[in-house]
Amino acid sequence: MTKPDEDAGTKAVNWKPLIILATAVTLVWILSGVAIHWLFDTTDRGTFGDMFGAVNALFSGLERDVVRLNRVGIPKSAGL
Repeated sequence: MTKPDEDAGTKAVNWKPLIILATAVTLVWILSGVAIHWLFDTTDRGTFGDMFGAVNALFSGLERDVVRLNRVGIPKSAGL
């Protein structure tokens, strides 16, 4: 038996994977900055900073997941 306030067509969004992913990406970003500061001389930091494209790619992947969740979640919350 289902509860009267539950709709059979809706399903709760599980935010745990997104929170874990966002936390992991943020930690990688912070640790890469710390590693650059401690491992490279001041003259090499600028050159190495140009390679932050890898970290940017991680954020782009996170953004893609958020957009996908919004496409699924917004129509459900609007009752469409």
